[in-house]
Amino acid sequence: MSDAAIRISTGDIDPEHLRGAQIMLGDVELGRFDGESSVTYDIPAGRHVLIIREGVGWVTATKLVVRHGYCANLHLARRDDPDGVGISLIGAHVLRRDGQEPIAESDEPGAELLPHDVA
Repeated sequence: MSDAAIRISTGDIDPEHLRGAQIMLGDVELGRFDGESSVTYDIPAGRHVLIIREGVGWVTATKLVVRHGYCANLHLARRDDPDGVGISLIGAHVLRRDGQEPIAESDEPGAELLPHDVA
């Protein structure tokens, strides 16, 4: 059993549009969106790169750290685009932080998105 978790919700994006999109933690596939409005996975605590991709159509990624005993809550959001770019184009969506929740009682902060320049 892992000591942390991550929950990703589809935000205001229709979950059916994301069905089958691959969810990766680094080079390990956690699973795929299944038409539900959120997915949750147990992961090891630490620094990670979370990647969501749909074939060759679009990709979004973010760096984050999840501390022991916490669940990081993220949601997909549409990137502002004056031309109305759809889900089929790379970078049409971004991951946003929705906070965190303890898996067990702790006073330590549990999860945070990291700047892209942090290794």
